[in-house]
Amino acid sequence: MRPAILVILMVLCTLPVEAVPRVVWRWSQKGCEIWGPSFSRDSRQIAFVRQRHWPRGRDAHNAPALVKALEAKRKTNPRIADPEVVVTKIGQRAVLRIGYGWEPHFSPNARSVAFIAQKQPISGKNVDASTLSGNYVALYNRAARQAKAVARPDEGYLSYPAFSANGVKLAYLMGQAIAGAFGGTTGVGLVDLKRNKVFPMFLPQKKDGLFRLFGPPVWSGGQFVVLRVTPLPTQGNALPESVFDLLLLSAKRRVLYTWGKRPASYVPIFGFSPTGRAVIHDGKWLSVDVKSGKARPMPGQDASTRGVISPNVRRIAEVDKSAVFVGDLGRPRQRLPLKLNGEPRGVMWSPDSKYLALVINRGTVRGDELVIVKL
Repeated sequence: MRPAILVILMVLCTLPVEAVPRVVWRWSQKGCEIWGPSFSRDSRQIAFVRQRHWPRGRDAHNAPALVKALEAKRKTNPRIADPEVVVTKIGQRAVLRIGYGWEPHFSPNARSVAFIAQKQPISGKNVDASTLSGNYVALYNRAARQAKAVARPDEGYLSYPAFSANGVKLAYLMGQAIAGAFGGTTGVGLVDLKRNKVFPMFLPQKKDGLFRLFGPPVWSGGQFVVLRVTPLPTQGNALPESVFDLLLLSAKRRVLYTWGKRPASYVPIFGFSPTGRAVIHDGKWLSVDVKSGKARPMPGQDASTRGVISPNVRRIAEVDKSAVFVGDLGRPRQRLPLKLNGEPRGVMWSPDSKYLALVINRGTVRGDELVIVKL
């Protein structure tokens, strides 16, 4: 072989090979729905909610025998189709049920899991403020295999628990009925697990007769951030509007960023890294320092403003019908070459931004499928 050809081959062999996204794990259970997947910090474990499907509406009309059978079982087991929080290692089939409830979240060391305990049996019932009433924040100790309540509502229900980076504090939202049976998250709370104390950060409050609403809490650089939505009174036939703000709840509370007045249906796009950097979309992509609040434009623009931003705030993922798209912020996204067995209806990043968790709707009989994709 000629020396020149040998050199070329050696160079080609040392060039980096771009990784091809691939499915590394699938989990499903016949007739079960899957909700709220959440990774452990090392991305090796996952917690999620499984719930036996209870046909409703047209679905119930097409499966009267199944509805009748479930109703009969509910007489002896009121929780026959209640949501169950389970945990498992990615790659294995067996799961461990830790309680009835929603929205699991691993502690940083994965020794415990916080979740919202479903206080009332909810099988076959609508998920609304009345059936969620009394739900509390529970903390499951994995070594002791026991769960205990760490925060309870004075009224309404609690939701969206989130650990601080050191695992000492746990943020959550307060919910209640805001329009008939329709529920909304109207307050923010914090649990100091070391001191076993609960602190209300924002109590439910109305402005012009309308509740202020809050989005799920986020921790970034030791700071606690929430999205606040303030509905505005509607004038005549005008479309409803709200003011959207990001609040920093540190020693001194302040507005980190505001989108100002927008249509009530507006969905702000933002993401936070654990180290205290945020990216926000407001006509263009902005990089924001959480501590100082200073914002600067990011290079590159992308017309699409939907999706979920990765924890390293470098990439964004979105689902659209039967496809999943991923790309760098501000640049066009690429469709992942995946063979999915249904329609994806949710996406979640792993903490290291190397994996995606997808929930695939495969129909009421087969049930949902949880798919882990390595990027």
